[in-house]
Amino acid sequence: MIDRGVILSEEERIDILNWICDNYYREFTELNGKRLHYFYKGYDGHPLFERLRHRIMKREGLEGYSAPDVFDDDTFMDIIACILPGGELHPHKDTNHHNLIHVRYNVILLQSDESPKTYYGGHPVNVKQGHYTLCRSGLDYHWIERNTSMIPRISISFGFLLSLDQLDERIQMPPETAESRALLTQAKENLKKFQMENRFVTPDYILGNRPASENKLKQINEYRMRLAKDSNLRSS
Repeated sequence: MIDRGVILSEEERIDILNWICDNYYREFTELNGKRLHYFYKGYDGHPLFERLRHRIMKREGLEGYSAPDVFDDDTFMDIIACILPGGELHPHKDTNHHNLIHVRYNVILLQSDESPKTYYGGHPVNVKQGHYTLCRSGLDYHWIERNTSMIPRISISFGFLLSLDQLDERIQMPPETAESRALLTQAKENLKKFQMENRFVTPDYILGNRPASENKLKQINEYRMRLAKDSNLRSS
């Protein structure tokens, strides 16, 4: 299954969201497609980040996993990702490392009921708040459609490098269909268009980065305040 189930409680989810907005408020990098990223190392985050990573490793049978030295490269590091209203993630594959496959376990912290559709390998993925997903990001084209809601989509993406055998033990992708083939074909065309419009063919986290604007940071904080208010109302 792509959706691996619930991985954190509602209290943990809100605690992490508040902490992200309070502590990374001016640390996000703005990427193409109205996306904000923050790459962090284990010692640089909320204590729950590392607990979440180890929680996932235990559930996935990866307790003995040791990250290669290459994880000093931002490409493979854990990421806090935010897709703002009007933002999207263009179709792409992530970089692999020699014979190891780049894998992402993505924990969904915040999204609207009208959340933008997520696709792995041409297959729609029903992502849910508080759940985590397994993305074979070095093998499958993956993308997120434009966020047409007024709520940002915020997630933590934990990076791993696994062998094909390790990956095959953990997930079997749905069989290819005419619809998934058509979606993949369109995704590749969209990627070519994106690369031409941005005049480069390397990943957008390598080129075109800039500090997030004050307006976008303000948007995130406003959503955080609204979320906290809604949470207090539900618990009262």
